[in-house]
Amino acid sequence: MEELRAPAADRLVVGDSDPVTATDLRALGEASSGPKVSIQLPTHRRGAEVRQDPVQLRNLLDEAAHRLIDQGVDPATVLTPARALLDDQQFWQHQSDGLVVFASPEVSRWFRVPFELPTSLTVGDTFHVTPLAPMLSGDDEFLVLAVSQNSVRLFAATRTTIGELDPGPIPTSMAEALAHEDPERQLQARSVGSGDARFHGHGVGEHDKATVERFLRAVDHGLHDLLGADPRPLVLACVGYYVPIFRSVTRHADVVEPAVEGNPERLKPVELHAAAWQRISERLAADLEKSWSRYEEGLGNRHATETLDASCARAEEGRVDTLFVSDAPTDGTDDAHRVLDRAVLATLASSGSVVSVGAQRLPDGQAAVALLRY
Repeated sequence: MEELRAPAADRLVVGDSDPVTATDLRALGEASSGPKVSIQLPTHRRGAEVRQDPVQLRNLLDEAAHRLIDQGVDPATVLTPARALLDDQQFWQHQSDGLVVFASPEVSRWFRVPFELPTSLTVGDTFHVTPLAPMLSGDDEFLVLAVSQNSVRLFAATRTTIGELDPGPIPTSMAEALAHEDPERQLQARSVGSGDARFHGHGVGEHDKATVERFLRAVDHGLHDLLGADPRPLVLACVGYYVPIFRSVTRHADVVEPAVEGNPERLKPVELHAAAWQRISERLAADLEKSWSRYEEGLGNRHATETLDASCARAEEGRVDTLFVSDAPTDGTDDAHRVLDRAVLATLASSGSVVSVGAQRLPDGQAAVALLRY
């Protein structure tokens, strides 16, 4: 049985929600044998209600057990790992706003999500994965480069995680970067240590533009040597007057605008993540508007659908470029849930995108529409 794996040890989970990727959903869609139980429920971060969250999950697991027995299935073969959560006090002390649990003879997975979910239980031949769709927007990795005179740090991050990378050839301070111009000064700079790197002898003082440019060129040179033609967007965090200079010298193809301005030297990874994610989320919002404009244009040339059923059919033909899924909780029948889940999984299987949008954008009563490739 596949159980949930925590993020890699070098990654810090930001907040109390779990990373969700298209790969996670595709894996759930590929689970083959046996009945599949999907549970979702609202949870609480603090207060007396926290004690009721495991009670609610227990009740849902008991109901799932009754349904499995009715199908002639031993509940223990499906629900045992999920029941282990009930007595995990540490787990319940670190909840977000919603919890989704998946269980089958092959799979036991759970995800904490930062938005409230209605209570729901389904037992069927597929998992009800659509409640996780809002987590797919921005699940791709991005980079954060924090540059100051005494510290240069590089991070890889997602919506919910951040981890510092080995800088490799990137100089970790201005002293180290400029010391490469003089081997004797390099020894002096390294001897001080990155925590308080400074020049001995002729001090830099008020760094003129040429000095800063040499520093940032050295940083970019190391960045390029480390990453090459890396397509991940990079969020720059530095004082304001570094920004235009770095943009003028960098070879990185995708530097996000605007930068996170201010001295990042004392910012913790969680603080850097919050500031960088704001920049990424602003970009995602702009990208959504562009995608929606393409959808509206597609309505005029039959490159878009207006109903869930049509969207699902086109997705299963591999024709969906972007599936727009309502961000409102679905109150439909189990059959409607299955159609929506099929549309989501088929879109992901053909490398399409699944994007959560406001329900007001969609035609009345529709849970999803699609922009087609052809």
